[in-house]
Amino acid sequence: MELVALIARLALAVTFSISAVAKIRDADGARQAVRDFGVPAGVAPLVAMSLAPLEIASAVLLLTTDVGVTAGGLLALALLVAFTVGIVTNLLRGKRVDCHCFGAMSTKPLSWWSVVRNAVMIALALVVLAGGTTQGWPWQVVTDTFADLSTTEAWLTAGLIGLAAAVGVLAVLFFSLLQRYGSLLLRLEAVEAGGAGGHAHGHGHAHEFAPWAAPALAAVDASGAELTLDDVVPDDRASLFLFVAPWCEACGELTEDLKTWQADETGPNVVVLSGGERDAITEKFGPDVHVLAHDGAAIDDYRVEYTPGAVVVSTDRMVTVPASYGSDDVRRLYNALAGRQPEDLVIGPPPVREGDPAPDVMVELEGERMPIAEAAGDDAVLLFWDTTCGFCQQIEADVLRRQSSVPLVLVLRSDSDAAVREAGFTVPVALDPAFGVGGALQAPGTPTAVRLREGAVASTVAVGGPEVLNLLASVRVMG
Repeated sequence: MELVALIARLALAVTFSISAVAKIRDADGARQAVRDFGVPAGVAPLVAMSLAPLEIASAVLLLTTDVGVTAGGLLALALLVAFTVGIVTNLLRGKRVDCHCFGAMSTKPLSWWSVVRNAVMIALALVVLAGGTTQGWPWQVVTDTFADLSTTEAWLTAGLIGLAAAVGVLAVLFFSLLQRYGSLLLRLEAVEAGGAGGHAHGHGHAHEFAPWAAPALAAVDASGAELTLDDVVPDDRASLFLFVAPWCEACGELTEDLKTWQADETGPNVVVLSGGERDAITEKFGPDVHVLAHDGAAIDDYRVEYTPGAVVVSTDRMVTVPASYGSDDVRRLYNALAGRQPEDLVIGPPPVREGDPAPDVMVELEGERMPIAEAAGDDAVLLFWDTTCGFCQQIEADVLRRQSSVPLVLVLRSDSDAAVREAGFTVPVALDPAFGVGGALQAPGTPTAVRLREGAVASTVAVGGPEVLNLLASVRVMG
């Protein structure tokens, strides 16, 4: 029993150590995973920050003796039970979010195998606790082995162990550096190809677009029936795939349009897909809009960065136009699709260009009404932001790190900036409830950013997290 308990302790300690280090290295992914698991937004940052220290504490306690081992076992059991309850709850609700249980090393969606894995680990924790408080140091075997060696042999063995550890550390660092270098090359290729992600955002023909095969689809209708791509794409007309979300304000503006579009059998087939809970979806769009729930992977599979975002799927299951964002551009896409073939579509007005004058739109800054150009001053990046936007949350940590070195002005639709202050933002906040500035600059939603200098547009409109971060990185450090 003692040997079994020792193996269980070592297995748990190693597992929790790897998990903690991975979460620290992939802090942004860990925070997003906590939010995706359904933890309330108010406590999600605290929970995300606490996981790695708790796992480290459990691993260290499991390597001690007596009561320390029991404490480590109890902490491990509590963490595993909490993780398992969260996984099971999400699976039963049909949400297959990315786990990030081991940081960037485990970004696959949750499955029942995750539950089986945790059940095995819970069993190991119970074995540790069943060993009582008489358990000794797990490295006792090592010390006994060294006791039988001569001084020279002991030093040589210790040197070899140290050398092996150093090689292991260097290998990990080299692999990490290789990953970062590869990621940098991919981003450079994307920029050279015409922007992050290599596809246009529904504003004119900024980038050449090549049709690509529509990926598999797993969705559930209001009755609970599971549907695939072949189930929702007819053979006699093109389909408009519109991705929405219950928390998306701009998505709600399309509700009446969706009722009309889905009832019109002469126009394109409109497939509405949403993340989130079914009750929240119904409350947002009502019972007359046919909305399919997806597991969160579909929006990435169809290369849609945020909601509302739409693509066109042809009868031969090809995505034939770039994604369009925002209620206005989605309406233009539908109207154009209703009268033309997908390959002939021309969507939306020309993009905002560098040198264009700043829009003559009033905003509220620190209780005063003023033009957006005055709010921006001589030089500032306008960042259209929403604290409830999942895509904003994904880059929030990176933006917070840059706010002290980049002239930044947050543009909010909300009538209160309390949420952004609570998140840690200290930059000026301009309130634009009607989204007049965003509309004038053709910002389709959040996160979107554009630079203003001396009353004129000084950059292209950056749409989506990667492009926003690229714009912020390109702005010279203040001071």
